[in-house]
Amino acid sequence: MLVRFRSHPIGISTEKAFLHVRLQESDRDMTHFLWLSQPKDPESKLHAYRFNSVLFGSASSPFMLNAVLHAHLNEHNTPISGDMKENLYIDNIITGCESHNEALNYYEEARSIMADAKFNLRSWASNSKALRDRAAVDKVLVADCDDANVLGLRWNTLAGTLALVKRETSQPPDAVITKQEILSV
Repeated sequence: MLVRFRSHPIGISTEKAFLHVRLQESDRDMTHFLWLSQPKDPESKLHAYRFNSVLFGSASSPFMLNAVLHAHLNEHNTPISGDMKENLYIDNIITGCESHNEALNYYEEARSIMADAKFNLRSWASNSKALRDRAAVDKVLVADCDDANVLGLRWNTLAGTLALVKRETSQPPDAVITKQEILSV
């Protein structure tokens, strides 16, 4: 996906949110949770609630979101909806275009397609100034558009580089570093 993303002169990254996927009434009983009527009083009465939408963080959430998005995109038979399906990773679309005009067209059509299902594509990042300007007007530009997050990598949209962000580890100086620890970092 990253190779496809950077094979285009214009890179595009955007995302959606899990909470826009509603659960059917019959499935909501599987998401019960308890809450105190008086949160500061542990002896207060418990109330049972249930989620109306897919729970962010649940093990099955990425699968459910992906199934919903693919079903919705299958209803739109356009080159852009096909590209969105091919370049969708969980709740991110990572793709690219050949020109600024094509990028603006992609932006408009992708937002329109997703708006049909009440999804607001937000956090747009691109190395296309025209697309960034349009996303800024619509208030959906990623906060740091010059240095955006793309699948765990930092994408410097101005320099056109992808970088692995070094995380600090708190290992004692005499610790034995294992393969598992290296892979974890």
